[in-house]
Amino acid sequence: MAHRGLFWQILLPFLALLSIALAALAWEASRFLRDFYLEETASMLEQDARLLEPQLRGLFGHVRVADVDALCKDVGRLLGKRVTAILSSGEVIGDSSEDAANMDNHASRPEVKDALAGRAGRSIRYSHTLHSDWIYVAVPLFEPGTIAGVVRVSTSLASVNEALRRVYLRTMAASGAVALLAAIISFILTRRIARPIRRMKEGAARFAQGDFSERLAVPDSSELADLALAMNRMADDLNERITRLRRLERTRSDFVANLSHEIRTPVTSIKGYAETLLGGALTDPDALKPFLEIIARQADRLSTLVDDILSLADLERAENAGDRPFDMVHLRGLIETAMYVCAPKASSKQVAFILACPGDLRVRGNAPLLEQAVVNLLDNATKYSEAGRDVRIEAVEQASEIVISVLDFGCGIAKEHLAHIFERFYRADQARSRKLGGTGLGLAIVKHIATLHGGHVTVESTLEEGSRFTIHLPRPQEF
Repeated sequence: MAHRGLFWQILLPFLALLSIALAALAWEASRFLRDFYLEETASMLEQDARLLEPQLRGLFGHVRVADVDALCKDVGRLLGKRVTAILSSGEVIGDSSEDAANMDNHASRPEVKDALAGRAGRSIRYSHTLHSDWIYVAVPLFEPGTIAGVVRVSTSLASVNEALRRVYLRTMAASGAVALLAAIISFILTRRIARPIRRMKEGAARFAQGDFSERLAVPDSSELADLALAMNRMADDLNERITRLRRLERTRSDFVANLSHEIRTPVTSIKGYAETLLGGALTDPDALKPFLEIIARQADRLSTLVDDILSLADLERAENAGDRPFDMVHLRGLIETAMYVCAPKASSKQVAFILACPGDLRVRGNAPLLEQAVVNLLDNATKYSEAGRDVRIEAVEQASEIVISVLDFGCGIAKEHLAHIFERFYRADQARSRKLGGTGLGLAIVKHIATLHGGHVTVESTLEEGSRFTIHLPRPQEF
């Protein structure tokens, strides 16, 4: 089914309504003018008839037919109208246009009947004698105690009809001019209304095709302006969502590629050493134990990698769901627990943990997740610290946040890596990180935990001097 545009849906009904209104106005004006002309004509005819009353009254009393007829013809010629004298019986005794002797009895004529009843009578009808429409006005001629007859004055409506025709033509011309002007104005206004709507339609089509390079212009009309602003906001939201989805898709694609690479290394190592053992090394006591230890380390690395991936998945799910089962947590106890977890590895490298944290410092959060974040930072600091060096842990309350910092005095991180250090599987030193058993996901997990708590994580580092990783969390009353 074909749909008409808004332009035509507005313009055509408006023009139809305007045409009907103008036609009704023209008809009413024409009817009023016709009634006005007829009323004026009838009034003048009545005045003429009244003027003839005194002259005819004496003649009617003696029934001097010849004199009456002569007077009717003289007055009719003078007035340019038809004058008729009628007895009370209806007999015509004088007429300015016809031979009275040949005329029918007029007692039944409506205007004559009214006059014989004692009042002025009016009538409009077609004259078969004169073959045209006429208006007749009759007035009674009173004699003492009786009505002697009737004086009737009439005129053709041809001139009135001609005058009305000219008025009708002028009215129609004026109505046509008004209609044309209104049509032009309505055409311009309708286009002005439809143009921004058409532009919004085109803009919506662009948005639907994923083109958000151009926003909709905001029209002057408040309603259309609100619509344009709403569509622009929708476009911004869609653009942001699409950009986020593309970024997410790219991140997932990179994640899958990196994960495949990370898994391939331990799996290949396990498979290679297992095949070597199956190929005859099982009977070699010198090769059996080292090979099994390598397989065990690679299995542990694979297990750690799976655990980290599952942790990231849980954190992302919690972020998307807005799931935050938080309680008030004492930071010092939480950090001490994390230090205890990392103590064996730190002891093996003769690395000491030094804690600076007020005993009453609290934060609103998820204790296991915050502990995992601190463990990851401590484990990272231990890996990259030189033997015999200290790792400092500081937790303080600042003006608008609570910060937990882990400071090591190890090899440090080059500046070009700092912007990417929290990305999944990113390693500033690939070979060393793998050698130390890192999965490349520890810092990404820290970042997600901080984000889940409404905070963020930062890093400051100098090569050969060390690094400071800091978790920034909102103060409890501001969270």
